Amino acid sequence: MPLRVLIVVLAVADGILHLALNWVLFRGNWFGALPFPSPFPLPLNQLFTLNFIGYVALATAFWFAPRVMGRAAWVLDVAMIVYAVLAIIGWVQIGMPNPNNLGYLSKVIEVVLIVALGVHAWGLLQPNRTLAPAR
Repeated sequence: MPLRVLIVVLAVADGILHLALNWVLFRGNWFGALPFPSPFPLPLNQLFTLNFIGYVALATAFWFAPRVMGRAAWVLDVAMIVYAVLAIIGWVQIGMPNPNNLGYLSKVIEVVLIVALGVHAWGLLQPNRTLAPAR
């Protein structure tokens, strides 16, 4: 499986996993109020929904980045790495919950995604590397 496809699959899978967490924890309350305070600026259910939307948007942008951004496509790799790292930091900040083992699964996906994006960015930054256009 080409690295670019793996990255898109991991990003979308983690976004879908956050929707599943939203369903498990909040019974699909995607944007409504929660009966407890959030340690973040938004309630957790909204953050999970936005995480899904963010990963789908980033995966789409990543897929088309070589055509649109050319050699600067590595910037999107860095943006996705930061996005995944922020998700991990947020998870640690709220006490590393693990409902139905989905919390740990999500973090494993994010770590693999970070490594894959790092490898991809490194390849883009190598001199004399040709970019294959997205299909």
